[in-house]
Amino acid sequence: MYPNSPIDIILLSCNRVDNTKETINQLYARVSQPQKIRLIAVDNESVDGTFEYLKEEVVLGRVNILETCPADQLLTTAWNIGFKHVKSEMFIMQQDDITIPRLKPKDVIEQLIDLMNKYPDQAGIGL
Repeated sequence: MYPNSPIDIILLSCNRVDNTKETINQLYARVSQPQKIRLIAVDNESVDGTFEYLKEEVVLGRVNILETCPADQLLTTAWNIGFKHVKSEMFIMQQDDITIPRLKPKDVIEQLIDLMNKYPDQAGIGL
């Protein structure tokens, strides 16, 4: 069951525009309550059009926050940039090359929420 407030999803991307498009499209197509998603995208200075695509998704409202991380920084720096925007009790960490399964009766977000509720001492979970 989705929480009342949106659930934050941090999405990292870097020079994989096709993967990023597919991941975002799958995310919104395969969850039962897309209005409960708050997508935070952190791009590592892509030069292949990924950042421009993400800016378009901001205008469409599917990406709520878009940040950049210098390409010469560690992956952990990109995660930390995303973490500063997390407002929800639970959040999901996601890369831009993850296939989001079509699950029933509970979608992937609901199943991850069940896992987080089962292990409340964990700070976050990755997809």
